[in-house]
This record gives sequence, C-alpha cells and structure tokens, in this order.
Amino acid sequence: MLITDIKSQIYDALNDLSGNYPVLQASDNVFASFPSITYFIENSYKTDHDNEVYGKINLVIDIWTEKSTDCYSILQEIGTALGNIGYQLSSSTDVPNEDKTIYHLNSQFTTIL
Repeated sequence: MLITDIKSQIYDALNDLSGNYPVLQASDNVFASFPSITYFIENSYKTDHDNEVYGKINLVIDIWTEKSTDCYSILQEIGTALGNIGYQLSSSTDVPNEDKTIYHLNSQFTTIL
C-alpha cells in the first residue's frame, strides 16, 4: 500500500465518525469549532523500490474539546473506526491545559503492514 493510500484510508475513517468532527492533518491547532481531531503519521515505516509501505505505522491522533468527558467518547468512536481498518490503540494521555478552556487528549494507534 502506498503512503498516500494509507493517509486517505485514515482520513476517511476519521471523517466518517458519527459526530462529523472537523478532521485536520498536522494542524497548527487553530480551530473553527470544537470538538476537533488532528492527526499525523510518525515515520516508522519503510518503502520498497516501488514505494510500497511496509513495517509498523504509528498514528498520532489528538482530540480537542471544550468538555473533558467528550474526549473519551470520541476516542471510543475513533478506536472502533480505526480497529475496522487494522489499527490498535497503544496509548492515550490527557495533556494538561492550565486554564482549562480546551481539553486535549493525545492518543496513538499502531498497525503492522
């Protein structure tokens, strides 16, 4: 599978969530609305001479909300959607925000190609 296909597959899975959340790839964290989802793929994969991707894919997803409890319900939706395309949740961390105006949950999913 090509990396462009992987990115499209991930975007489609996130974009099809029931909440219709805005989905951005590697954003500068300026949002028009909440909740929002940002994501990027860490470069732990390799490509062969035909640009086919193989190895481990680390997917980092950040959930941004105005209510802390919303982060976890959205994470459950994401886990189901990504599980359907072969990803497993490997970690999830609350990211502190001192003024508590925005709640941020960082999560990582992995798959082996």
